[in-house]
Order: sequence, then structure tokens, then C-alpha cells
Amino acid sequence: MGVQGGTNIKREPASWNIIAGVGYSLLLMLAALVLQLVVHFLLPGVGFAVALCPFYALATGRIIALVSDVIVYASAALYNSSRTSKVWEESQTNAVAKWTIVALIFASVIFDVTGGAPIQTRIGAFILSALIAGGVGGTLARKH
Repeated sequence: MGVQGGTNIKREPASWNIIAGVGYSLLLMLAALVLQLVVHFLLPGVGFAVALCPFYALATGRIIALVSDVIVYASAALYNSSRTSKVWEESQTNAVAKWTIVALIFASVIFDVTGGAPIQTRIGAFILSALIAGGVGGTLARKH
């Protein structure tokens, strides 16, 4: 238990940040996939190719996936940065969300490079991307 400025600050275990980061990264990845599916159904003439990493989508020319990823990740980042955090728990939540988004942008390339693999490999890569992004995001938020 740390003392800062005469008030007690309760530090939560790092595992809570990691668990929250994994859940948040799964939520964001699912939101990006659903958005890409909705766009595909609204624009059936456009070829459908899933990409969760904006850099990978840009490199492979998947513009619709790039735009949907940027919309999901940018809106999540703006939502978490627009609030002012007066309490330590709120600032910790914002830090976990911000670092998880940054980690997810890079870790989601694991899912993207398994494009031609069987469905079990794709699902495993999806889960692995979420675990890595949540772990890195939660750990970096703890150091922040």
C-alpha cells in the first residue's frame, strides 16, 4: 500500500489490468470484424477480405478493412481520452484501454498473416492476438 500526498492509494494487482486488457482487446477485435461484415453485406459487389491490423490492410490494399479498423480503434481511443479521470481507478482504466489499443494495432497482425490457414488456426491466432495485446496493454498500463 503506497502513501502519496497523505492519502492511501490502493494498487491493484497487475493481473487485473491484464485480464481487463484481454477482454477489451477481444471486444475491439470483434467490433472490427462485425463492422467489416456489415460493410460487406451493405456493399456486396466489393470483395471481402478480413484484416484487423491497419498496417497489414494498408500493405495488402484492403481499403475497406483499413477504414473499418481505423474507425473502431480511433473511436475507442477517442472515447477513452475524452474523459477526464479524477479518480485513480478511472485513470488506470483509461491507461489500460489506451495501451491495449496500441498493442492491439501491432499484435493483430498475427491474425492477419494466417489468412489461408484452416479455421482452427485462424481462431487460435485471434485468441493469441487478444492475449498478447491484453498482456502488453495491461503491463504497460501498470508501469504508466
